[in-house]
Amino acid sequence: MSGRMEIETPASGSVITQVVCVNCPVTVFGRHFGMDLVCIQLSNIDVIFGMNWLVFNRVHINCCEKTVLFPKSEENPQMMSRKEVRDSLKEPAKMFALFASLKLEGGVGISELPIVCEFSDVFPEDVSDVPPEREVEFTIDLVPG
Repeated sequence: MSGRMEIETPASGSVITQVVCVNCPVTVFGRHFGMDLVCIQLSNIDVIFGMNWLVFNRVHINCCEKTVLFPKSEENPQMMSRKEVRDSLKEPAKMFALFASLKLEGGVGISELPIVCEFSDVFPEDVSDVPPEREVEFTIDLVPG
């Protein structure tokens, strides 16, 4: 890349960089992609996928279900040259980003959860996730006073 690039971030304000890694291999859920990575120093963030990249690779973001769906590997996305991508971006271009950071940790045992450890006969040995959605929502309505 020639010149410098100024990037506005929600956390760090304005960040300036001149480093780009062209056509880096990126693997997401077993799918292999090529990506031009702009290197910026942000803590706890591995990769920011821009909206243009997500559209180009036909990725669907479902905000209601909080899911990101990558197309099946049999579907071949249409390839664009760097010039076609540059020509498609007109000034001022707006960009949205998807922040993703993975951290693998061991499962949580009952003894590590406050209150739950006092009632070990009620809960299963491993609490792996939040409870599933129920057909009938259970609520307790509080009455002030």
